[in-house]
Amino acid sequence: MSFFSDGNGNTQTGVEKTHLISMAANHTENPGISILEIHDEDLSHGVHATISSKNSFIAYGVKRGEKEKARNPPRYLHEISPKSALYNDYVRKLVNESHSIFLSLNARIQGMQDERRRIEIAKTSQKYRCVLLACIEELHVATELNEDEELAELRQMFSDIELLWHLLQSLIIDTHSASRVLYKLLDWIKWHFVFAEKKREELIQLEEPSVHPDYWDTIIHFLLQGKIAPARSLLSMHMKSKREDFLSLDELLKKMPMYGVSSGISLNEFRIRWKHWQEECKTRLARGEFSADTNLETVCKILCGDLETLTIKSNLCENWYHLMISVLLYTDPCVSFSTLGDIARTYYNNVTSPSWNKSNIVDSIILAAMELDIMSVINLTCSFNDGWWFAVHIMDLFTHGNFIGNDPQNHSLKRLWTYLLRNYADTLMSHSSLWQIGVDYLDFCDSNRELLELYLERIPLKTEAEARKIIYIAKKRNLDNLVKAIANVMTSKAMSHGKLGTALTWVMHSKDVRFADEIAERWLKGYASHQKVEGLEIFRNMGSCMLVSDKLTFVGKYCEFHKLYNEGELKDASSLLVSLIASGLAPTNFQIIMLLDALPLLEAPEIIFSRKETYQLMKCLEDTIINQGNKDSLENSDRVNIIRLALVRNLARSFVIETGDSESDDEI
Repeated sequence: MSFFSDGNGNTQTGVEKTHLISMAANHTENPGISILEIHDEDLSHGVHATISSKNSFIAYGVKRGEKEKARNPPRYLHEISPKSALYNDYVRKLVNESHSIFLSLNARIQGMQDERRRIEIAKTSQKYRCVLLACIEELHVATELNEDEELAELRQMFSDIELLWHLLQSLIIDTHSASRVLYKLLDWIKWHFVFAEKKREELIQLEEPSVHPDYWDTIIHFLLQGKIAPARSLLSMHMKSKREDFLSLDELLKKMPMYGVSSGISLNEFRIRWKHWQEECKTRLARGEFSADTNLETVCKILCGDLETLTIKSNLCENWYHLMISVLLYTDPCVSFSTLGDIARTYYNNVTSPSWNKSNIVDSIILAAMELDIMSVINLTCSFNDGWWFAVHIMDLFTHGNFIGNDPQNHSLKRLWTYLLRNYADTLMSHSSLWQIGVDYLDFCDSNRELLELYLERIPLKTEAEARKIIYIAKKRNLDNLVKAIANVMTSKAMSHGKLGTALTWVMHSKDVRFADEIAERWLKGYASHQKVEGLEIFRNMGSCMLVSDKLTFVGKYCEFHKLYNEGELKDASSLLVSLIASGLAPTNFQIIMLLDALPLLEAPEIIFSRKETYQLMKCLEDTIINQGNKDSLENSDRVNIIRLALVRNLARSFVIETGDSESDDEI
């Protein structure tokens, strides 16, 4: 349960584990209650809240009894959202590396046969554990350096997840040695519960370890985990280790059968060897070989599987499942998967200790795993505040391994998978540095196009680089409407800052006729005012983009004219200019500018414009004068007179030359 408070003692209902974005706040925690204090006096009168996104809501203060029409707008809006573990700097590496593992598995697993698939899934599971362990180690170092409580909580949570992942890998994912279930569980507790190892390091530093009060408990602790070698090593340090009873116990420990991967024996053969060995332990105990030392006797009783002794020493086990595994080691080492679940349920329900907390989520998942209740495991993993990381990646392995069924018609399973993916992707998409990873996870959802479009269109376009990333992602997934929407937003921004060249690059993505026309009009207007060909290279290299609108086509061709002119291609430049003038695409006030552009060509030593082209230019000049609003002033302007004179001269020159050419042809 959680609340948020106005700071004056008045508390309103809120959300669990929240953090404040809009203004400073105090976050205090009591057992079972999380309180966020927001220092806003308006909240003392009353509070309204509205959902702003899937993971946050907006809270604001209101005065009660105030009429709707007379209500003043709130002074502050407080956005409150859960703080995901994935946003921590030390956890980002885990997110990135697990993302790569996830994509790699899903790219390779399709088409694999059963055995290859099983091996691939087991390898992938181990990779996930490796990145988990690396994350835990970094959190551990950071916690030690900074003494940060939040980092310590994260380290504990991910340590719990790694503990559970290891168990799920041993019992469910890595199934090639199902008959060794107990020894897989032993390997599991050996890895995660190392108290005895630390105590042993202390003892071996002493001159006489056997006089230490924890000496015998440490030996028994090792035996309860199946660590026979370190137990024998400690036993050999006893001052009486050369005595016959000590040597006898050491011999029993040495001869203890272990059903390892490399033992090379069948389960039945191991069962026979175990029975003979334990009978020998009972015989020596009954003969009184260890009666001279009660500690030796206690150890031998444990080897014999004496339940009373194991119960007495249960305090050395850190939890119920540790005790269960220890008891099974000496009472039923050949326990099968089929009976493990019932045994685990019995221990979970009936065996207790003041130091054990069986109400936590970890114990519940362990029980479900031992009962092979995979759906319960998945449901319970959702309880971690890890932003759905654990649930998504473990279910991905379960799904590919067909551990929860492979029926394509199982819609409930498909809905659960989609639900987990959506929630994990939502957590990632809510962060400015992780949203691109979230996109890849959404690709595996049903209705992913609609979802992805909704998420991407809500990402703030703070920089052009971010906008380009989104457009690249949208184009790759054929989200054409989103590409156009984002490009239009960026076009509008660029135009508001007068960056027509930049705006044009965005129009190339959107193919929006309205913006293309506006860019062309602004450019023509600017050119008419300043006679500067700004952005010439961009407009010249538009390619097929210039076909978006007629006006943009005109600007592109006009820039091409300038290029040809500057390169000395006068004939091509003149032909292009005449076609532009004759097209009628240019605004009325721009026609006179193009005619002025023709002046250097009209005055060139060689005839550039033919008689027919000159007539076209003359007609354009007269049409421009007629269409111009202030006809009289334009007709009498110096520019018009200069253009007329140049046209007349060029017409005369072209007439003479063309007539001369005609007479020469007649003579021939």
